[in-house]
Amino acid sequence: MQSDKSARIRGSGIREYDYLIVGGGAAGLSLAYHISREPRLAGKRVLLLEPEAKDQNDRTWSFWTNAPMPFDEIVAHEWQQLAFRSPEFEQVFPLSNYRYKMIRGLDFYRFVRAALADNPQFTWVQAKVKTLDNVAHRARARTTMGEFRAQYAFDSRPPIW
Repeated sequence: MQSDKSARIRGSGIREYDYLIVGGGAAGLSLAYHISREPRLAGKRVLLLEPEAKDQNDRTWSFWTNAPMPFDEIVAHEWQQLAFRSPEFEQVFPLSNYRYKMIRGLDFYRFVRAALADNPQFTWVQAKVKTLDNVAHRARARTTMGEFRAQYAFDSRPPIW
C-alpha cells in the first residue's frame, strides 16, 4: 500500500477516492483483500482509515467452513471433530466436511498488508475518523489527518450506543 500522496487532491486539499474503508480489522481488511482480487475493480482507488498500527496480536477469529478459503495459509488451528460432555453423557462427533478454523489477528493483518503492499490502488492512512457523513453524493470522512471523500464508504467500526 502506498502513502496518501497518490490521492487526487482537489483545490481545497480534500483527497478523493473511489472507495473509503473505515476500520482495519477483520471486516475492513477482508473487504480490501477481496476488492484487490476483483478484476472489475482494478482501477478503483481505495483508502483504508485505521487509527491503530495493527502490529500486535490483539484478537483471534474463529469460524466454520466446508470449503477452501483465501486465508487458509494463515489458519493457526483447525478442528475436525467436536466433543460434547455433560455429567450424564460424553461423545466425540466428527465434523465430516466442516472445519472449525482459527486465525490470529496479527497473522491476518500481516497477510492482508502483504497482499496489498504493491498494489497502487490502495492507500493506508493511520487516522481516527471523527465524522463520516454524506455530502453532495459522496461520503466524507473528517479525520485526525484531514478530510477524505469517496464515492462509496464502508464503516466497519462497532456502533457506539
